[in-house]
Amino acid sequence: MEMVLAPEALMPRWLFLPLLLSIGGLPLAPLIAWPHGGDLDAYGCHNDRKHGDYHCHKGPLAGQSYSSQQDMLVALQALQTKTAPTSGASSSTGCRMRPYPEGPMRAPFLLIEEGPIPGAGSDRPLTTSEAKCVEYLLKAGRKAIEANKVTEGILFYLSVADTAPAQAGDTYLDLASVLDQASYPQPAVIAYRKAWMAFEAGHNLRGVKIEVTGLLTLANIRDSIVRLGGQVPLATSEPGKIVAANSTNDIYEKYFKKALPSVAPP
Repeated sequence: MEMVLAPEALMPRWLFLPLLLSIGGLPLAPLIAWPHGGDLDAYGCHNDRKHGDYHCHKGPLAGQSYSSQQDMLVALQALQTKTAPTSGASSSTGCRMRPYPEGPMRAPFLLIEEGPIPGAGSDRPLTTSEAKCVEYLLKAGRKAIEANKVTEGILFYLSVADTAPAQAGDTYLDLASVLDQASYPQPAVIAYRKAWMAFEAGHNLRGVKIEVTGLLTLANIRDSIVRLGGQVPLATSEPGKIVAANSTNDIYEKYFKKALPSVAPP
């Protein structure tokens, strides 16, 4: 007599496959992946809500748990110091890095808005190690954004601004250009606005009145903001006020051409 199992007695597929493999003597561990709450951040880790700690699934600290992200960063720094190459390859070891935001993911444009701008004492010269960090972090930021890791890339750029606040204008302008080219208009326009404010802060600190390259830089930033549908910040420096009152073409005609050396006709 043929035995027919009732529908409710059928073995679920998710139990059948492991049972079949165990009968055949195959290991089960590689096939089992326990779910967890929270997306992985740029370090390959996340806040484990179930166990109340900060746990890493990828990267050099995979499988390790810490009480907080800050404790993980201390361990990561120690590991990088221990394993860093003595010469040759670029590395983030010793660089001042922005911690990845804890809790809910912050919108990229909010991170940019909170970035530093030049202030009193920010014009100090960089050390050799700081200059190397700036070079490394800029390259890492561009690479991350081009790979669609926008938040990670922005944090690299903000780390540059933290290390070299006097160069914040150029840093935000580079960030804006990379975001613009990668078709991220919202964070791009915020980065352009931040670049405008950083350049103006620098002009005010140095007491700059008219500087041709500065005028054209601000004019190009202004045009990019308008192109992306953003609002240009209120001008606070003399160069900013000149740009606000003139088109880019007028600035080129009034200031740039006059600055060119005259050439006598042959």
